[in-house]
Amino acid sequence: MNKMRVRRAVGLASVGVLAAGLTVALPATSAHAAIDERPAALGAAWLAAQPVDGLVTVKSDWEGTVSEFTDQGLSLDVAFALDAVGGHDAVVTQIRDAVAAEVAAGRYIQGDEFDWEAPYEFKQVGHYSGATAKTLAAAVELGGAPTAFGGVDLVDRLEERVTTSGRLQDDSFFGDYANVIGQSFAVRGLNQTDSTAADAVTDFLLTQQCDNGGFRLDFDRDFPSAPGKDTACTDGGQADPDATSHALSALNSLDAPSADVLEALASGVAYLLSIQHVDGSFGGGTSTEGANANSTGLAGLALGKVGEGEAATAAAVWVRSHQLSGVDACEPGSGADAGAIAYNDTDLSTAAADGIGEFERGVFVRAAAQALPLLAIAPGAEADLALTGPSKHVAAGSVTEVTVAGLAPGERACVVGGKQAVTVTGDGTAAVTLPAGTGVRTLTLATADHDTSTTVSVLGKTKLTIKAKKAKVKKGKKNTIKVAGLVAGEKVKLKLRGKKVAAGKANAKGRFTVKIKVGKKTGKAKVKATGAFKNRKGTTSFRVR
Repeated sequence: MNKMRVRRAVGLASVGVLAAGLTVALPATSAHAAIDERPAALGAAWLAAQPVDGLVTVKSDWEGTVSEFTDQGLSLDVAFALDAVGGHDAVVTQIRDAVAAEVAAGRYIQGDEFDWEAPYEFKQVGHYSGATAKTLAAAVELGGAPTAFGGVDLVDRLEERVTTSGRLQDDSFFGDYANVIGQSFAVRGLNQTDSTAADAVTDFLLTQQCDNGGFRLDFDRDFPSAPGKDTACTDGGQADPDATSHALSALNSLDAPSADVLEALASGVAYLLSIQHVDGSFGGGTSTEGANANSTGLAGLALGKVGEGEAATAAAVWVRSHQLSGVDACEPGSGADAGAIAYNDTDLSTAAADGIGEFERGVFVRAAAQALPLLAIAPGAEADLALTGPSKHVAAGSVTEVTVAGLAPGERACVVGGKQAVTVTGDGTAAVTLPAGTGVRTLTLATADHDTSTTVSVLGKTKLTIKAKKAKVKKGKKNTIKVAGLVAGEKVKLKLRGKKVAAGKANAKGRFTVKIKVGKKTGKAKVKATGAFKNRKGTTSFRVR
């Protein structure tokens, strides 16, 4: 291809995407081919490039006020995702150590209190339980030192935030915002460090499962900043898909799950399966109800870990369909962001056209951090890449269908060579508007790292040259008609005085010659030739005597 640049994935073969902690059981009856390593590798390469010195910085614009802050929690999410797909150990270690430095400096896991006396500043008092639990899980799972992470004994510090009931509780000037997601990280971290509080935090997490199998997000409170109560969830309406996914992943990580845990897992899986959309996607809680990559990634991964391979694969296909391909012709704004995962349909179309804005980048990083691990089970194509166009001539400017084959489920690609580039997702058909003029047009199907082409014979408007061999012919005799200006193989028909008298195809030189009977009517006889389409025509006349 000369006029189209395709950004190709680099080093895909060197990346092993099925890490030990992410082995997902695909059903034996799956109709899909083997796992395709490319989307996870491409996404991981993009995600690994987002932290700066191991930390992700997020920008926001609130009513004209631009702010920028370091998001340590999101940085850990990035590390978890990269660790799951593999191939970026150096970045994972850099993130882990950078967050440890933040902890050592009194940031992220520490609570705070505002000192109303001069110099009016925040003081470090207490700790956030959720951030501490997440950091502990990171220290355990990413090769850190749980009892000396940034100089802090995270096990001891988190145990201090566990109430007698096993519930997490924040110690902060702003109130207690501990929730089920933090509780889930606590289950992951404390159970892997043989903490004396491990059983208690696990048992309390089980009480947060509602009667429909889903887990609620927030503990029962009188108001958001009040300490959570030691109550169980009894209202299925409180069930939150994201909280459920976190809880199931945590419970599934236990080495020796009890009967209660196994029952909770089965019930939670049934809940997630009941709310999965037909296209494989998931929505989140009340503020994120629409299908989105974050919720789909979390739920698909949780289902895959417990053997629901078919549902997990469907979710992975949906996530892949929201990954920027990097093919410039269809995604002129994607630039170096090939592999990024959009939160939803709107973000995907905006980024494809205009690129990822500086204030939207944090949303893309968060989506990739939670959805990328699921791409490790994205199914591959079932056939070689192929693009098939119509075998007959097609009118210039018309819309024609081409058949796309050899794409993996959910894989985004681009068909170019028509009047406009057309995005396609997975195998199927694409409607291509053909350019003006006559000629053999090349249509190309391009993916992130390979392409294939086909040709279409396009016929534009033209005036055919038509000549009669004899200017005068006796009635009842024949005259030879020659038509030029056609293309090889083009269908042509002749009408004499409005009635069809001949039809055929042009030869290799685009000419058609035929003898026609002139009939018994005397006088001027008009002959009209029409090619494959009505706008390709010509006329001549002779006299019958």
